[in-house]
Amino acid sequence: MATTFKWVAGETPATALSTELNGLSNDTMSSLGSTEIDNTVGLYRWIDLELYLSSITTGSGSPYCAVWFVYSHDGTNYEDAPNNTLGDKPPDAIFNLIPSVTQAQKKVVANIPIPPLKFKMILFNASGSALAASGNTVKYSRHYEQSV
Repeated sequence: MATTFKWVAGETPATALSTELNGLSNDTMSSLGSTEIDNTVGLYRWIDLELYLSSITTGSGSPYCAVWFVYSHDGTNYEDAPNNTLGDKPPDAIFNLIPSVTQAQKKVVANIPIPPLKFKMILFNASGSALAASGNTVKYSRHYEQSV
């Protein structure tokens, strides 16, 4: 008999980054988020991220924001987070922004694989301008599939 795989409804979205993004300058990395995401218990396979910028005037060209996951293998000590040199590993999510506009922007990157570890997030702003003084967030929701 054939097995069918279906998505299981994801978690209610939760905030991973907020005040860390307040007034973040262009070409700058945020501080490491204080929210720890513990995937050692639920063992979710994927995560969806939503970036909300409350108001921004983006630069021309290819403005974006990028997010890295900063992992903890032992649940206590975290790997070195990328700094303004962007580190030695590629970002886990890139949010391409609409160039040369002044408006709020909301972007989603879905189905990012995640390991069974604890992690936090950090964001790099390459939007072409500083982020607004408040109201910016990165939210997440984890999910998996089931066989039916």
